[in-house]
Amino acid sequence: MKFFWAILPLVGFLSVSLPIAAEILQTEIATIETQARRDAEIEGDEKFWALATFAGNAFLGPYFSIPALGGAYYYQPDPPAHRFIDNPTPRYKEIYTSTYKSVYRRSAIRGVIIGALGGTALYYYRRQYGFNLFYAW
Repeated sequence: MKFFWAILPLVGFLSVSLPIAAEILQTEIATIETQARRDAEIEGDEKFWALATFAGNAFLGPYFSIPALGGAYYYQPDPPAHRFIDNPTPRYKEIYTSTYKSVYRRSAIRGVIIGALGGTALYYYRRQYGFNLFYAW
């Protein structure tokens, strides 16, 4: 019974302080994720993936988009190392890196889909009306 009275103040203190610390961490997590999203959207290669898939589909056929989609899904570059100079905590690196990679992947997949649609349309237009697009008009 004496052990119960000795542990009760500790349990009471932790039950009050932990939710407050969790709220602070949630706001910090939200700001880290927002910063990572912004950086990944700025540095994302959506235009590169769209152009590469467009060219591949236009000249090699619509099946080129399948390996391009696989490449866009599996290629996840790490964020630049200079982003971690100010905040070297492992939790910050983990949150920032996972958000950065997921947003970068989403951007690359969106570029592949856009390029695949345009390249496939051009491929079938070339098959139907001939190779040279400019003399068809």
